[in-house]
Parts: sequence; structure tokens; C-alpha cells
Amino acid sequence: MDTKQILYFWEIANCANYSTAAKTLSVTQPTLSMAIQKLEKEFGVTLFQYSQGKVSLTNDGKRFYGYVQDFIGIYNKMLENMSNINKEVTGTITIAAAPVMCKIYLGDLLSIFHNRYPDVSIHIENKYGGASFKYLDTQEIDFAMKMLPVDNTKYDVVQIAKQKMRLGVPKGHLFADRKRISFRELRNEPFLTLSDDYSLHKQFLSNCEKAGFTPNVVLSSSDCNFLASMVSRNWGIFLTAQPVWDSVDTSNIHLLDISDGDTSWNLALISKKERMMNKASIAFASTAEQYFANLEL
Repeated sequence: MDTKQILYFWEIANCANYSTAAKTLSVTQPTLSMAIQKLEKEFGVTLFQYSQGKVSLTNDGKRFYGYVQDFIGIYNKMLENMSNINKEVTGTITIAAAPVMCKIYLGDLLSIFHNRYPDVSIHIENKYGGASFKYLDTQEIDFAMKMLPVDNTKYDVVQIAKQKMRLGVPKGHLFADRKRISFRELRNEPFLTLSDDYSLHKQFLSNCEKAGFTPNVVLSSSDCNFLASMVSRNWGIFLTAQPVWDSVDTSNIHLLDISDGDTSWNLALISKKERMMNKASIAFASTAEQYFANLEL
């Protein structure tokens, strides 16, 4: 038995008509019939009787109706109280994230959170790279979007994305007809990279070192979107995650998988452990955990 089945029973009993109840609830009549059949099977009773197109309660149905009436009162009171709790949550939360990460991962989450907690103000800081750890430690920000791994003895972690990065090369490039390539084959290529305070930059350098070469970096930036767009202008090649490629025009870019090295892209929302969190921060952490748990990483 679930809440929907009880609410369906309540509406049918009050309307004495399946068609009217279905319109009120914005569901189909077969949906209502199936819900009632499940209830009757679960309790081993018949709840409704039918005569000349009208629906009425059986004796068992009347007994069940009394219990449901009590439940509906409690249910409505719960909704009212929980709504009031949400209204009591006020304050400001500050999140540090790169603009491209906000665009890809935060839009829907922030909309859900704002609908639940309309009195909470949200501030996005373009503080990213290694500096965001400092701002978390000094509590200048509440949350930061960071690449894993991070020290989970110091920070609470909600994983956002778990993917592999892909290499983008200009259309017409020597590798533009390839599906996969190894790092060793890239030793003579001009690279576009993230700034050196990013963990992904360190990961990139480690991959190149293991492949036996020092990369020729012709352009570095803290903006993934900018770097991805510069590939189409023949500046060089760039390694980043599929969601970043999805956010730019790739009509003049060919994407390849990397066959070796560490190309993991594990993104998380992190916050400082063992600190006093206000109601707004607690509510956001809970909402984010629920939201990302339901996504396919």
C-alpha cells in the first residue's frame, strides 16, 4: 500500500464515480481501477460495489474509509507543517564553481532547491582550482565543485559525475578519422590545457610523463568552454569530459577516446567537515545528495 492508492480510494469514495475522480486526480480510469484492485488484494476485502453506473462503499469499504479519513487529516497536517518548516529556512549559501560546471550541473538542482526553500539566497563564486579549498577552510564559501579525489577526512563529498574524458581535435586533423588514440601518439601535438592550479592539469601532466614526453602547451585557461571552442580554430587539441563538449559547438571538432592513461572525470560537491552549518546549508546539502543520487553518473 502506498499514499497514492489511499488518495485514489479517498477521491473515488467521495465522488462516487470513477470518471469524475479520474478527472479530479488527472489520471486515467484504468490507473484508478488498478490501484483499488491492489488495495483489495492486499487487505483481502472488497471496497466498492457497483450499481447502475454508480460506485458505493461496501461495509468493509466504509470501515476502511474511517481509517483513511484519520490518515487524510494527519497527512494534510504533515504537509502544512513541512511547508512551514521550509518557509523557516532562510539565509545565504555560497558555492564556488567554474561557470561551465554551473551551466552543466547546477541549473536543475538550484531550481529544485529554490522551489523548496524560496527564502534562501544563493551566491555563486567563480573561485575554483586549488584556491577553493582555502575558502572552504576559512568558511568564506559553503560548498565547492571539485574533481575527485579529495581528502574525505576533511571534506564531505557528494559525487556529481563519473565519466571519462575525450580528446578533441580540429576537423581535417591527422587524427580526425580515428576513434581511439594513445597518449604516446600525441607527443608532437600542440595542447590546450587548464591552468596549473587545477587537479586535472596535474593529471594531464602525469599522463604525458608516463607516455614519455613533456607536452607542448600553447594555450592554458581556467575556462573549459573557451579551451574547447579554441580547438575548432586550430589552436591545438584539448582533453575534457563529454558534458563540456556537449556545451560547445563541435561541428568543426572530432572527438576521440584515449586508450591509455588516467582519463577519469570524477566531479563532486564538497563541504568542510565538522563545521557549524546553518539551516540553509543543511537543506542544500540534503537536496543535493537526493538530487545527484537519482542521476545516472
